[in-house]
Amino acid sequence: MANRSYLYTVDRIPDGSGAPLSLRAVSEWNWDVPLLHEILLAGSPRLCPSTIWAAPAQAIAGEFEAGVANLERVFARLPRTPEVERGIAEARAFLSDPATRGAYFLLEPAEVHALSDSAEEAQQELDGLVHGLRDPQAVIDFAAGYDLDKIDEVTGRGAWARTVYYEPGGAASDPAASQAPAPQQNGAQDQAPAPSGAAPAAQPAPAAEQPSFAPPQYRQPAAAAGPGAPAQPAAPYSFQPRPATGGVAWGLGFLAYIPIPFASVLIAGVVMMISGLSMRSRGPLAAANGRNAANWGLTLIVLTVVLVGATIVWGVSAGGGEGSGFFPFGIPLLIWVCVSVAHVVFVIMGLVRAGKGQVFRAPAIPFFGRS
Repeated sequence: MANRSYLYTVDRIPDGSGAPLSLRAVSEWNWDVPLLHEILLAGSPRLCPSTIWAAPAQAIAGEFEAGVANLERVFARLPRTPEVERGIAEARAFLSDPATRGAYFLLEPAEVHALSDSAEEAQQELDGLVHGLRDPQAVIDFAAGYDLDKIDEVTGRGAWARTVYYEPGGAASDPAASQAPAPQQNGAQDQAPAPSGAAPAAQPAPAAEQPSFAPPQYRQPAAAAGPGAPAQPAAPYSFQPRPATGGVAWGLGFLAYIPIPFASVLIAGVVMMISGLSMRSRGPLAAANGRNAANWGLTLIVLTVVLVGATIVWGVSAGGGEGSGFFPFGIPLLIWVCVSVAHVVFVIMGLVRAGKGQVFRAPAIPFFGRS
């Protein structure tokens, strides 16, 4: 199951009046609002009533021509690799198709913001997104320098679709979506709302564009206000774990307790470092926790090599003469044991803090910078 950002085109901005509104599916993206959607909405974003979810959920509208112009400005600054060229060609072909064009782009980000801890936090994220979209040059500059390993998030390659999970008519494209909130009506083309607990009618879709994810889970509609009154759908703010917190980089530190003396600690440090650095493009929270885990992983490697090495060298140099007991040459080894205990404490703290959406920084050497 994935929470998604949905992008459509419309000929007018929704006003919540229930007047007929023609929506055309453009794109969807799992777990986040991608840079592609931000580029196409940047300039003069306007909040408006959601066409999918009941209030208080809101959508964002932006001018179609301005959005396409923004994307072209980004394309002009991207390096011309074969992958980038294919992504640009795919985007231009889709956006120039008369079946795609409209007066406005309409972004429905409520499912992504449903990952917040509360409705208030979700609203803050929405307001922050709109505020950032008012500076199109900043969005374009950021996109033009984006990591080439994640360039599909800019070009939209593979994300363009005539059919998305929530179709313009208001029904989910998966018949298992019985727990999703009932979509609002957008006019004569919309179907009547299904009874509480019933599955909305499925819409046929080409196999290549049909999403393969289970429907998102939401709280059940609130109880009806009175006998015979229809149930009202709850606001789409569910409580679900956040993706990409960087916690996995800390969790890999438990590899140190594989029963291979000393070597397991070195393995854990290396894996933490590699995993942590791979989080750089997974969002600011994941990047910060990943960087801190990488710093601690490399610090653990250095301490292990120095302390265990010192113990061996000191023990060999002492030979079998006086003072060849555990002390004093065993002091570095004792310090290493303390470091190992601290390691498990830091790993647990890193996992807990990341799970709460917070950044944890262990007292490590900042090889890769501070967060």
